[in-house]
Amino acid sequence: MEEINKDYVVALESKGISSSKIMLFHILPNSLLTIITMFGMSIGSILGGTTIIETIFEYRGLGKMAADAITNRDYFFNARLCNMDSYNLCCYKSSCWYSL
Repeated sequence: MEEINKDYVVALESKGISSSKIMLFHILPNSLLTIITMFGMSIGSILGGTTIIETIFEYRGLGKMAADAITNRDYFFNARLCNMDSYNLCCYKSSCWYSL
């Protein structure tokens, strides 16, 4: 929401560019980096929450597999899981930038 009040947005509006084009091509790319960063920082807590829920209710999923790997000292699996999360985040970031 801070991007809407910046000087370049006012300048673009004064040039007569539609608000949807300003939002899509100027405001969204500048604010997307913050959104992706916050999403990346919350992945650890999401995985931790799913681990707890899947362990308590005996659901099968990545959280349960991570908990079992920790119990069995399968450090290689946990390293692959962390690499998979970071790889997915990087692919998501790059696909967002290439789509613009």
